[in-house]
Amino acid sequence: MKNEVNGGYFVIIPQLVYGNKNISPRSALVFGLIVSLATGKNAYCYASNAYMAELLNVSERTISSCIAELKAEQLIDVKVSMNQQTRNVYRRITTFWSRPLKKQAYNTPKKTEPEWFEGYIKQLDHIKEAV
Repeated sequence: MKNEVNGGYFVIIPQLVYGNKNISPRSALVFGLIVSLATGKNAYCYASNAYMAELLNVSERTISSCIAELKAEQLIDVKVSMNQQTRNVYRRITTFWSRPLKKQAYNTPKKTEPEWFEGYIKQLDHIKEAV
């Protein structure tokens, strides 16, 4: 496995995800990886199942089932497209930060995050508003 990863140096898993009893802890980790690998104005993740499987040291099938769990809970949205000129098929994954949240009843976490975290969340909210 490569030492350098295209994406962030850490993953963020919001309480809305890790507190959801309908998804496995591994799926929550895959969600964090998707957020870490998301790029561009609309925060798309273009990583293949093979690439994510290599990063997490699991099988591609495991990644596929985790993505299915996240889709079922509407935490991610997956769009598959084809470039008409090159005939290449590609996938874009977006998280709920890129679109309106569905209403769910989760407890708001207590204020335990470090001081820098609030500024980071404000940046994410700004990105969400720009979309």
